[in-house]
Amino acid sequence: MISFQLTEEQAAVQEAVRRFAQEVVAPHARNRDEAQAIPASLIDAVWRMQLVGSRSAVTNALVCEELAAADASVALLVSSTVGTFSAICDHGTAEQRKIAEDAYLGAQAAFGSLALLEPRFGFRADQLATRAKPHDDGYVLNGCKAFVPMANGSAYLLVVAAVDRERHVFVVPADSPGVTILPARGSLGLRSLGLTRLDLSDVRVPAGMRLGVDPAAVYQNLLDRARTALAAMLIGVARAAFEYAIPYLKERVAHGTALARKQAIAFRLADMHVNLRAMRLLVWRAAWALENGLSATRQAQLAFIYAKEQAFGAVDEVLQAFGGHGYIRTLPVEKWYRNARSLAALEGVAGL
Repeated sequence: MISFQLTEEQAAVQEAVRRFAQEVVAPHARNRDEAQAIPASLIDAVWRMQLVGSRSAVTNALVCEELAAADASVALLVSSTVGTFSAICDHGTAEQRKIAEDAYLGAQAAFGSLALLEPRFGFRADQLATRAKPHDDGYVLNGCKAFVPMANGSAYLLVVAAVDRERHVFVVPADSPGVTILPARGSLGLRSLGLTRLDLSDVRVPAGMRLGVDPAAVYQNLLDRARTALAAMLIGVARAAFEYAIPYLKERVAHGTALARKQAIAFRLADMHVNLRAMRLLVWRAAWALENGLSATRQAQLAFIYAKEQAFGAVDEVLQAFGGHGYIRTLPVEKWYRNARSLAALEGVAGL
């Protein structure tokens, strides 16, 4: 039976990550957004928390939410690395697993990143323009990927490409001949993460670097984990906005009454609270199915669709509550607004 009661270990992880996120990650989130970079010192601190090594889908959903409540860019950095590590360990050969384990032991916190999205309007995860053509004892990859998180700092890339009508996942060293990582052009949200473009021109990949014996199953599992992770991050962003708004609405007086006591606003806050809990239950259900080896495609898609709608709606409500102040950069509301919209558009980027 599925249980929504956290284990003692999961509750301890949640509390530790929440404290780390609020004390270490949150205070300088604005500075990182302005600088459009995550300093190496913070990446090292994240690594020392040992957030990357966990392969529990439920635990990683908790981590994604807590980090995203502090800084969605840092959450996506960790999630992308966890996704790469987990995919190789779960579906890879002994040689491929050794690559992941050696990178983990070498403390390369951003050792891997998922390259799935492509720079074209109306991209669909089941219609890839990036191709892998069988050649000799391996494949030749050609195509272009967009919004690849921390590609410049990654040792390996998980590149999704079409082989005939099937979608395959390849473990590609970032320094392979033919791999060109273009500088980040800047984005609406997640600015400190460095979402880059990846060009693949006749990149040769040995057959032993293709992931899994059943390519379709590997790809679907990767996508399910990505959707679950993104949904968890959207909860974190919405929760941060909600918790930030409540003290303001309790103190802000209009026409002799605190805004939080006005019926229309009180009802909206109640709806936001209910929606946050519903989002979390959907994410935990999808993560539980993944962790127990069950089909999670439907649950992950439902969690992601609901989370992106409700999270953006919640942040928009908070922005409206702050009026003109919600748009100024001295407050974090506009950053949450940008990050919620960006996460909703990045289906397939993160992993869990």
